Order: sequence, then structure tokens, then C-alpha cells
Amino acid sequence: GINWGKFGYPTVTSWESVYLMTKLTFEEAGKRGAEVDVIVGDQSGIEIKLWGGTTMANMEQTKILHGAVLAGLERSAALEESRLRSGQPAGPFAGAGKLLERAQQQKQITREDIELIAMARQAGVRVLGFDELEHTRIEVPGAKHFTDGILVPKIVAEEVTDIINLPKPPGRHMIMGNSGLTGAIKNHIGLLGASDRSPALH
Repeated sequence: GINWGKFGYPTVTSWESVYLMTKLTFEEAGKRGAEVDVIVGDQSGIEIKLWGGTTMANMEQTKILHGAVLAGLERSAALEESRLRSGQPAGPFAGAGKLLERAQQQKQITREDIELIAMARQAGVRVLGFDELEHTRIEVPGAKHFTDGILVPKIVAEEVTDIINLPKPPGRHMIMGNSGLTGAIKNHIGLLGASDRSPALH
């Protein structure tokens, strides 16, 4: 939940929770013998585009990008070490340990840190601004509204099997204010294409 990142946490989801949840997802997958990728994604409010901003800029400002990439780098470094210990070449994880050390010395990972982001991607971590992606319409069985389906990022419709929802703590919304705490329900608006948000949703 990063809507717009000007004031940081708690008006947005904390980067620390994104970092920890990314790590926990890989740990849980490992316990189950599963291979997973983690997509950290959202789409900021439609007003952001009007103000000349982007979701990825908000991801950077709120350090969501930092938390996700850091978790990916830690996994890459662990995979590099594991391969080397077993006598295998490091392969795509070569140099991950050094990149992790570099990232740990930085206060913030930015979009300009292409090498760090690429190595996190090798470990299966992608950070995406949904407003930059192709969208597709999917059906919502039994829906009373959105009877023509909803517009979501194509990658979500075709590749995502599970969604972990990390809302911001206040979880309130000016237009939806009468509902009080909107929390994880409001947070799902980040999956909707902008044309489905207003006026259809509100």
C-alpha cells in the first residue's frame, strides 16, 4: 500500500514488513520443497499520474524497493555460498555476496542500482509498478458489480497463484471514509487498472 509516498510510514506499508515478508515467503517455500518467485507490486492512486509521478518512484521513496531488493540479495548471496560449498560454480549468483555487502552499506537502494536489482531478480524477486504493465480483464464469479470483470495486470492474471496483502496501518480512504477502517480491502485497489477505479469503484 504505497498510494503516494511523500510522508512515508505509517501512511504507506513499511519497507521493513516488505523485506521480512519476502524473506519469510522463501523460507516457507523451502520448508515445503517449493520453488517460488516473489513479485512486490502495487499501483499508486490515479492522482499520482496527474501530478507527474509513478508507482516506481513511490516504491523508491518509501524504500519498498530497498526492502524487496535487499531480501532478494540476501537470498542470492545464500545461494552463491551454498553452490560454492558444494563444489558447484556460482553461476548466475556469482558476486552476490559482494553485492549484498554493498547494499548493506547503502542507506537506500534506488532504481539506479541496476546491478543490485538484477541480482535480486536472479533470486526470484521482482519489484513492479503495475501502472507500467499490460492489463487484461478477468471475470469475477458471482459479482454484483463489475459484471464485465475487472482490469488487472496481465502478469497477475497469468502467473500469480497467491497474494500476500500488506496494507498500511491507518487503512483509511477519503472517498471510502464512511466504512471506517478499510485496511486490506482498500489495499486490493492497487490491483485494479485505473479505468476501473473511478467512477466504477468509488
